Amino acid sequence: MNFSPFRKLVEHFSIVTGLLLAAMLITWIEARDRLNTFTFVGFGRSDPLVVVANAGAPELALPNVLTEVQMTAARTAWTYFESFTNPETGLSNSVETFPSGTMWDQGSYLVAILAAYRLQLISYDETRQRIQRVLAALIALPLVDGQLPNKVYNTTSLEMTFYNNTPAPTGLGWSALDIARLTVALKATAKQFPDFADEVATIETRWNVNRLVRDGELWGASRDPSGALVDLQEGRLGYEEYAARGIALLGLNPARAADWRYQAQNVEIEGIELLVDRRDKENSNGSNYTLSEPYLLTALEFGFDPETAQVAAALYRAQERRAERTGQLTAVSEDNVDRDPYFLYYSAFANGEEWMPISPAAIPYPDLATVSTKAAFGWHALYQSEYTQKLVDHVGVTQHAERGWRSGIFEKTGEINDVATANTNAMVLLAIHYQGFGPLLPAILRGAL
Repeated sequence: MNFSPFRKLVEHFSIVTGLLLAAMLITWIEARDRLNTFTFVGFGRSDPLVVVANAGAPELALPNVLTEVQMTAARTAWTYFESFTNPETGLSNSVETFPSGTMWDQGSYLVAILAAYRLQLISYDETRQRIQRVLAALIALPLVDGQLPNKVYNTTSLEMTFYNNTPAPTGLGWSALDIARLTVALKATAKQFPDFADEVATIETRWNVNRLVRDGELWGASRDPSGALVDLQEGRLGYEEYAARGIALLGLNPARAADWRYQAQNVEIEGIELLVDRRDKENSNGSNYTLSEPYLLTALEFGFDPETAQVAAALYRAQERRAERTGQLTAVSEDNVDRDPYFLYYSAFANGEEWMPISPAAIPYPDLATVSTKAAFGWHALYQSEYTQKLVDHVGVTQHAERGWRSGIFEKTGEINDVATANTNAMVLLAIHYQGFGPLLPAILRGAL
């Protein structure tokens, strides 16, 4: 992504962080003003092409004075972090009382703290105390082979663990996507509270960040059966472009990961041309999830650029069209579920299938399709349409006085997906913040409160 047109606007910021964050403010404004008219030109059907004009791309909603209903939703979301932040270390549990967390989840917790502070849900002193504890824990974390954070930790002991929370003394490896998410949150924290910049720098200087990018792509690592670390390309369309923004904040150049056209193709879903990843389970051993999460995070944290706005609008319209065709409200994302397999990616398209929830191992679970609470709030923050209002109304029953917002509602049965997570509640807080102030990072930069 080329941010050079904005360079003069951000000379008073650091070369990398200032340039990227200020660019997000400008491109969000451009996306707001140009979404209904911006189209890609010069690409034939053999190249990726997003066509949303025939669907009527929705306008992005502008920030407004928050209502008591919105503030109540935000207070409910913050309840999760009041209930499930670990008292020993200050880290957030990924899922309620289970003392485990990834770097992605701690990124979610940090942006939740910032949003809650900016929404005046917590005091200045509490905000700083919470941030200080998170940063201290991140500085203390053991690293895989002394290089980068493990994929998952025990949030009580700070030990590297397997996903079942049993100790993994040498670690599992690392995730470039998770580190990117955490980096976004760390940079936002240092901009909101500049006196934490030294702690943030200490965290980042411990990391061998050069392992995260190769030939412009994002790379993680996992242990093979012999225990050796094996580098693995990470990310699929949407996730790559979001994560590239975070990785770029570390001074790296993930150019291919940031390029929508690098691995993209068009698929028609519900009469809408969607941009999806060519790399699927069959040809790459990785599923090409096409779902709401990365687009919503991009919008709520950075603000859309016109290109991302087009891709996201098409995905939103496909969900709306499915609801019109079937009568089933549709809001797809990645979510924890309250039964086996406990985590699913519900996609508009993945591995050749439409509207199919799949596990990380690509096993389909058609009976566990969920109207996602966080997707409902995220899309409503962006568009505030009649359809998104129906989504938010529908998931209203998932709020819980002590647990925050739960993951969603199962399409087939109408039952609540009865599990609450850091990611769901952080997304709700980001969504309410967006409705009041716009995207988080540009709002921090311009000092909006």
